[in-house]
This record gives sequence, C-alpha cells and structure tokens, in this order.
Amino acid sequence: MEAPGSRWSSPLQDKANDQLSPFWIGIGEDDFLLTSEKALETLLNDHHVKYSAHISKGGHTWPNWRHYLHDFLPLLFQPAGK
Repeated sequence: MEAPGSRWSSPLQDKANDQLSPFWIGIGEDDFLLTSEKALETLLNDHHVKYSAHISKGGHTWPNWRHYLHDFLPLLFQPAGK
C-alpha cells in the first residue's frame, strides 16, 4: 500500500491525461452548476488528472460562454506538444 499523498496511477488518470488535452473548465461564480463543478475538480484532483479551471463573474450566461470560447478555442489549434 502506498503512503497517503504519494503519486499513483489510475485508469482515469492515464486515459484523461493522454486523451483530454487541453481539459479546460469554465464556469461563473453564480452558475447553478458550480457545486457540481467543484465536485468534478475534487474527483480530477483525487485521480491526478490535469485540467485548467476558470471561474468568472456571473452565471450560466451567453456573455460568459463568449469569453470562454474566446479563451479556449485558440488552445485547440496549437501545434501538438504545446
């Protein structure tokens, strides 16, 4: 058994880190999904899955989505390995 806090590998970690790059989460601080997003962050952290979370002002609104798309879409078109 490994010591608490030691690095270990799980099937979720291996697949997610290999196949979900970038793993980007955007959510408003008033979003009705914020509690679920925090639970997702806990799960990802527990399994050492790499992600980037961005919490903005406001809720689940079109203006927030526009900002998220502006920030996230360029990440999809970077050369491999960046």
